[in-house]
Amino acid sequence: MKGTIALLLALCSMAHADEVSFVNEGVIGAPIEEGWKILSTSEGYKAMGPALAEVDLRIGGTIRSRYSADGTLGDAETIENTILAYEPPRMMAIRISKPGIRHGRGLARDASVL
Repeated sequence: MKGTIALLLALCSMAHADEVSFVNEGVIGAPIEEGWKILSTSEGYKAMGPALAEVDLRIGGTIRSRYSADGTLGDAETIENTILAYEPPRMMAIRISKPGIRHGRGLARDASVL
């Protein structure tokens, strides 16, 4: 029997306990292996909305994405996440290391568990 992946996105400030954090949950009606392909591959990551994406799946690797196709990965609008931990096909923890010029510096401390 194939399972269904449940996506849990927890964004937490890493600075102080009194800062705002939130949890956003969603369910993807697909086998867990399909969900993992979306998170862990460049082509899959683009299925979540970015026009350009590159996934370097390793601890310390990066996920770089850009929502507009009129530039290149690595420019000022590129969002870069550092992979902190992962356990295929169940979990990936990332931290925003470069929020991109349109997203503001305040996101630079945020971490997500997918």
